[in-house]
Amino acid sequence: MRTLRNIILLLMFVYLSACGQITGEGLLSDAKEDTDDYYVDLTPSSAELYMAVSSSVIYNATTKAEMTGECYISTYPSHYIQAYLASTSGSVLAVLDVHNNTSGTTAQCKNGRFDIIVNTSGVSAGQRIWLVLTATESGGSSYTAETSFLIYK
Repeated sequence: MRTLRNIILLLMFVYLSACGQITGEGLLSDAKEDTDDYYVDLTPSSAELYMAVSSSVIYNATTKAEMTGECYISTYPSHYIQAYLASTSGSVLAVLDVHNNTSGTTAQCKNGRFDIIVNTSGVSAGQRIWLVLTATESGGSSYTAETSFLIYK
């Protein structure tokens, strides 16, 4: 057994000693790469705005609806979510932003998700609620993404 081990070690040594010396730069080096070709573009893009409702639940004697979903605000410095009745030009509904525990007429996208409770006391069955994500760039221009769902009471 000892002889077999010695033969294996001898073969490994012969195999490794047959390797030539590495010339030039190896894969691991301290050389800096030219990073001019690689950069992260932080310019906000309206094409990247995204919002989708993944679930909605009506509860509390049909006066409130909780909506959760995904959202992405690109690199815009500010944004907000509003709920509208019937269309984006309809009346703004009161919301509770569950993530931030704030109530009012706006909510926020946080870590790619939103979770809001909409006051549906004045909403009839069959009406549509629109959720609109509005992102504003530093120059003041606003861009929107929207989604909607039908109320069943």
